[in-house]
Amino acid sequence: MNYFPKENISFVTSLTDKQIIDRLHENVNPKTATRTGYWAERNTKMYEGEIGRNNFEIMRIINNKSLYNARYTYTPSISGIIIPFGNQTKLNIEIKLDTMAFISVCVLCVMTIGILLAVSMSYFLLHEIRMIFLLPLGGLSLMYVFILYVFNSECNKLKTFIESMFGSSNN
Repeated sequence: MNYFPKENISFVTSLTDKQIIDRLHENVNPKTATRTGYWAERNTKMYEGEIGRNNFEIMRIINNKSLYNARYTYTPSISGIIIPFGNQTKLNIEIKLDTMAFISVCVLCVMTIGILLAVSMSYFLLHEIRMIFLLPLGGLSLMYVFILYVFNSECNKLKTFIESMFGSSNN
């Protein structure tokens, strides 16, 4: 079982690698530094990122400003490699958390370990566990569930997007 959100997916399509790159260019905006204000509302494509000759790195665009800070950080980044073989082309796609999400989860885990150490010391020194120290563990659990929920919903959207764009089958 994978405890950290990461998924590897392979798609096989009858399109050529050139057709796949062309379709990616049609459906993916170039990566921008910010997505707020006037320019955020003019976006017509679902994804942004960089597309190379046989690879790509994209991320779904979230235009809702109220969700920008929370959900945009926790949307997965998608990297893929295009491998032509015979009459078909294989897409190997890796879906993982964004770097900022990974760093924030690591910081929260370190804080939780500190709280667990404080609870342990409290138990050994006072022979009682103060419930106030256990609240951050509940917060960490809720954050983990939130990250898994967003990650899985975005994975499902990506699978639908890839299948509709390339007419591919998931392996």
